[in-house]
Amino acid sequence: MMAGEKAKENKTLTSVCAGCGKTLSTELLHGVVVGRARQRRVVAICQACRDKGWTPEASGTPPAA
Repeated sequence: MMAGEKAKENKTLTSVCAGCGKTLSTELLHGVVVGRARQRRVVAICQACRDKGWTPEASGTPPAA
Protein backbone atom coordinates (compact mmCIF):
# COMPACT_ATOMS: atom_id res chain seq x y z
CA MET A 1 0.00 0.00 0.00
CA MET A 2 1.43 3.39 -0.98
CA ALA A 3 1.76 6.33 1.42
CA GLY A 4 -1.55 8.10 1.70
CA GLU A 5 -3.72 5.16 0.66
CA LYS A 6 -4.46 4.30 4.29
CA ALA A 7 -5.56 7.89 4.93
CA LYS A 8 -8.03 7.71 2.05
CA GLU A 9 -9.70 4.83 3.84
CA ASN A 10 -9.40 6.28 7.37
CA LYS A 11 -9.67 10.08 7.80
CA THR A 12 -8.24 9.88 11.32
CA LEU A 13 -4.85 9.21 9.69
CA THR A 14 -4.61 12.76 8.32
CA SER A 15 -3.28 15.98 9.79
CA VAL A 16 -2.79 19.59 8.70
CA CYS A 17 0.68 20.91 7.89
CA ALA A 18 1.55 23.81 10.20
CA GLY A 19 3.55 25.43 7.40
CA CYS A 20 1.23 25.42 4.40
CA GLY A 21 -2.10 24.28 5.82
CA LYS A 22 -2.52 21.29 3.49
CA THR A 23 -4.28 18.21 4.86
CA LEU A 24 -2.03 15.21 4.28
CA SER A 25 -1.59 11.64 5.41
CA THR A 26 0.32 11.33 8.67
CA GLU A 27 2.72 9.06 6.75
CA LEU A 28 3.83 12.11 4.75
CA LEU A 29 4.28 14.51 7.67
CA HIS A 30 7.13 15.12 10.11
CA GLY A 31 6.72 16.06 13.76
CA VAL A 32 8.52 19.20 14.92
CA VAL A 33 8.71 20.11 18.61
CA VAL A 34 7.92 23.77 19.33
CA GLY A 35 7.96 25.61 22.64
CA ARG A 36 9.75 24.82 25.88
CA ALA A 37 9.11 22.93 29.08
CA ARG A 38 5.41 22.40 29.78
CA GLN A 39 4.40 24.45 26.76
CA ARG A 40 6.13 22.08 24.34
CA ARG A 41 4.00 20.55 21.64
CA VAL A 42 4.56 18.68 18.42
CA VAL A 43 3.31 20.19 15.18
CA ALA A 44 3.14 18.43 11.83
CA ILE A 45 4.89 19.78 8.75
CA CYS A 46 5.17 18.37 5.24
CA GLN A 47 8.44 17.58 3.49
CA ALA A 48 8.14 20.62 1.21
CA CYS A 49 7.89 23.00 4.18
CA ARG A 50 10.70 21.16 5.95
CA ASP A 51 12.89 21.52 2.86
CA LYS A 52 12.12 25.26 2.77
CA GLY A 53 13.34 25.55 6.37
CA TRP A 54 9.97 26.12 8.08
CA THR A 55 10.28 27.40 11.63
CA PRO A 56 7.65 28.21 14.27
CA GLU A 57 8.85 31.82 14.24
CA ALA A 58 8.20 32.12 10.51
CA SER A 59 4.67 30.88 10.97
CA GLY A 60 3.80 33.32 13.73
CA THR A 61 3.75 30.67 16.46
CA PRO A 62 4.59 32.60 19.63
CA PRO A 63 7.74 31.47 21.44
CA ALA A 64 7.28 29.77 24.79
CA ALA A 65 7.85 31.95 27.84
